[in-house]
Amino acid sequence: INTGGHSREICDRIGSTGHLIGIDRDADALAQARKNLATCQCTVDLVEGNYRDMNSVLARLGITSVNGILLDIGLSNRQLFDAGRGFTFLKDEPLIMTFEIHPSETDLTAEEVVNTWDEEHIADVIYGYGDEPRARKIAHAIVQARSETPITRTKQLADIIAEAIPNRMYKRHIHPATKTFQALRIVVNDELGSLKDGIDHALSLLASKGRLA
Repeated sequence: INTGGHSREICDRIGSTGHLIGIDRDADALAQARKNLATCQCTVDLVEGNYRDMNSVLARLGITSVNGILLDIGLSNRQLFDAGRGFTFLKDEPLIMTFEIHPSETDLTAEEVVNTWDEEHIADVIYGYGDEPRARKIAHAIVQARSETPITRTKQLADIIAEAIPNRMYKRHIHPATKTFQALRIVVNDELGSLKDGIDHALSLLASKGRLA
């Protein structure tokens, strides 16, 4: 649901007899969404969680089917620039990259990936989720750098990547770390796994002639 922009429009269209259920892993986004949707005429339930678990969320609300599902995947500009969780190399932030504000000790973080995963696995992630042709060179640079000191900050990681990849090999205005940061965010949050589960559950929850977007 993020901060509720799409949801506000949906609320206005479904009217007082409608029911909107919003799910998001980001507690800050939900707090903002509650403010944005406070004057909605429809019934609104906002739940902190992962949309891949929409079946269990709806079950707790006593709902067995819905007429429409919108999956607003990825991250927002607010999360990218204001979350302070290391989604961007344009700021020097902790290397976290979780959508949750306060990840638990068992939650995967970008810091864990770059400091503990083996070089081949890191390279596979950067290539597979970032479509980065120089993934193996970047992974090698990361492993070499962490042998001297742990990698804990976004600027630290971005500098390691930039030193490993000459600027002439990249298009103008595109930072060498762009694809690597994308890949780390995707793997940390299991975004592709969430999408697969979300679509599977969505198809089973849609009422006759329901729509998934």
